[in-house]
Amino acid sequence: MKARMDIGYNTTKCTGDNGKKSFLSTIKLRDSDLETGEYIIEFEGKEYIIGEDNGQGSTETDRTKDLVFKLCFLTSIATQMRDKEDMNVTVVTGLPMLQYKDKENRIALQKAFEGKTFEIFLTKGKRRSSKKFKITKMLVFAQSAGLNFIRKDLVERRTIGVDIGGGTVDTSIYKNGKWVDGDTKKIGVNSMYTDLLRRIGKNHNVYYSDRFVAEEIIKFKTIIKNGVEVNVEKEIHESMEKKAKEIIAKVKEMYPEEYDISKKVFMGGGAELLEKYLEAEMQNENFEIIEKPQYTNLIIYDKIGEMKNV
Repeated sequence: MKARMDIGYNTTKCTGDNGKKSFLSTIKLRDSDLETGEYIIEFEGKEYIIGEDNGQGSTETDRTKDLVFKLCFLTSIATQMRDKEDMNVTVVTGLPMLQYKDKENRIALQKAFEGKTFEIFLTKGKRRSSKKFKITKMLVFAQSAGLNFIRKDLVERRTIGVDIGGGTVDTSIYKNGKWVDGDTKKIGVNSMYTDLLRRIGKNHNVYYSDRFVAEEIIKFKTIIKNGVEVNVEKEIHESMEKKAKEIIAKVKEMYPEEYDISKKVFMGGGAELLEKYLEAEMQNENFEIIEKPQYTNLIIYDKIGEMKNV
């Protein structure tokens, strides 16, 4: 099987034999049979609930030591496997640009999985099954890079690719249709959720400690206070506008010479979330937000896998 996965600090996207899937990049040790979730895995004698909003996310920069990354990685493969006792798997995945540019870090991640056999037990609904597989080949690529491999028209002139994720924003510079350089800044949308909850606490005296609640609030545009729904569109607008401005300002700061002479291309789940705010900020500039931007890295990884026969 060919597995491609984009394991972000907020969301994991994956594809393989069963098509595109996504789930939160969280894990929670399962202490009781009463605890349920869409995906429950047993690995090395312990049970974990994967992808629930009450789980633990990751801030670890060394992915070789990151249990959240490892379990989301293995879950991505297990959810894509059809019913076979054993399967060889080739993998293409990615790292934030700055981590990828550290060659030793990139190679260490590859060695942590390539050539190794794993077995986990996956419970989905009422069905529990063993998933055993060997990772025969693994390729690690850089987030925000590879736009030239999926659409040459995106980078036919000087271009800055901006991948907005949960924990980070990754950037790439393209000249003459080719990638030149890139960087990573820790200004992803997760900090926006914290800002939104702070504003709601200040304005409405309703306090939340779980940033995942912010996603629910953005979806419904209300909170519940004393049993009554309260509109918080103002706070949502202010937080999203602030984050879009912050990201654009940071890109300008990073590339002061390139910014005014380059097209800007936005991708990543954060680009989808902030789409109308990015459009408002960039209305007089040459820019594009890729269609279904949350899956751009996954599409690039698939293309790279085809080119490298992985």
